[in-house]
Amino acid sequence: MTIDQPNRTQLPQVNHPGPQRRIGRRSFVAGSIAGSLYVPTRAVLGQTSPPIEQRGDEPTQPASQVVEPEPVPTISADEDAQAIIQAVGGSSLRYFAETGHNLDEPFLTAWAREGGESGPGIPISEPRFMEDGGVIRQDFETVAYIYNPNLEQGALIKVDNARASQTFANDPAFLPAPPTLGTSWLVTADEGLRLRSGSDIGAAVIAVLPDNAEFIAAPGNHADWAPGYVDGFSGWVATEFLSTRPRLAETDASNWRLDVWEGATLGESHVRREPTTASPSLRTLPYQTPVTIVDWVRGEPVVDNQITWAQVEDGSFVYARNIGRTAPVQPPPLPADAPSEGRWIDMHLTQQLLVAYEGRNPVRTVVTTTGMPGWETPPGFFHINHRVANETMESGAIGAEEFYVLKNVLFTQYFTDRGHALHYAWWKNAETIGRPGSHGCLNLLLEDAQFFWDWATIGTPVLCRTV
Repeated sequence: MTIDQPNRTQLPQVNHPGPQRRIGRRSFVAGSIAGSLYVPTRAVLGQTSPPIEQRGDEPTQPASQVVEPEPVPTISADEDAQAIIQAVGGSSLRYFAETGHNLDEPFLTAWAREGGESGPGIPISEPRFMEDGGVIRQDFETVAYIYNPNLEQGALIKVDNARASQTFANDPAFLPAPPTLGTSWLVTADEGLRLRSGSDIGAAVIAVLPDNAEFIAAPGNHADWAPGYVDGFSGWVATEFLSTRPRLAETDASNWRLDVWEGATLGESHVRREPTTASPSLRTLPYQTPVTIVDWVRGEPVVDNQITWAQVEDGSFVYARNIGRTAPVQPPPLPADAPSEGRWIDMHLTQQLLVAYEGRNPVRTVVTTTGMPGWETPPGFFHINHRVANETMESGAIGAEEFYVLKNVLFTQYFTDRGHALHYAWWKNAETIGRPGSHGCLNLLLEDAQFFWDWATIGTPVLCRTV
């Protein structure tokens, strides 16, 4: 195995040949502290990985090494899942980790016809809606394409984008974005994994990713290196250190409390007096320590826009991204006034469980992610009123979360007139789903989202409840 050891006295700086990265927030991967980057490293106490919410103000020691691999097996997407995806669109997608942007129709064909990377160049923005003119625009290195859906002839227009960087200096579409239909993986590297500007060990280092970081890899088969996105940065990582860990041990059903959320830590985690990293650490919980959560509260958005902190029974707090669900995946008892005939959906908000019922007989029970504090999924009795097989959600939509444009949100079924829906969330995986964290929608894994799409229809009742 190749050992790639960082300098012990200097923090790695962004050194990237593509368009400049603009850091719009502090993050767990590369926080903007006094204009420089910090590297998450191993905590002084213990030999496990640092807490996901750890900041530069924690007592740390320099990482002893950052590892990168020799050739390793290929990451392969599930063939059935790919067939589902291609059936509703998205098979032509391309992702450019150099800039962190996606390319799809209506621009992909014209881009390829005019020379691709040697012609228009790689994309430097995501597609976005321009209120002035009601068009969709995407910028590339040398030109910009504009799509006007109101024009039958000449709907696609090419314009000079020489002043794009000045004109759209504050446009979030120019920030790196996750790969559409990417697959979420966990970094498994106790002392950090380097995110690089290219797919080889000599490429420039962009950031060092801590153990348990969520990396969204672009669709496709990747051997030694995977292109993708993590927390505002795009690049390549060594695939040997991407994994889906075994599920956390499930709580015994005989001890299952329906009034609380039961889970365990996904890594070494701080317990704090207040929901912020500025609050002193009261104690540290080792990996897989059981935790009982009595409430979810707003706190410091340590990672991206994720403001959710978990309140434990003694009134202290753990950052929500540090814990995974361990309660049983089985139907919670129904209230007396629950529907007793026909197909309907039960959403237990406390337990983060979605159950398909035919009368009082459960058909399928799945784990979901509901709304975070301030964006709670509303309790009540609703009906599915609109369905979209392949949805594009823009900034401000309930389902779009922190992303500027979220493409290929598959199997979306709306059940309120305010935009709440159940849908496939490709940015979730089996270990990160199951705790509040959306903008109100019910996030599902692909297989579960497809089941509910095939099983439900317009008018299917949806009961959302907390008890």
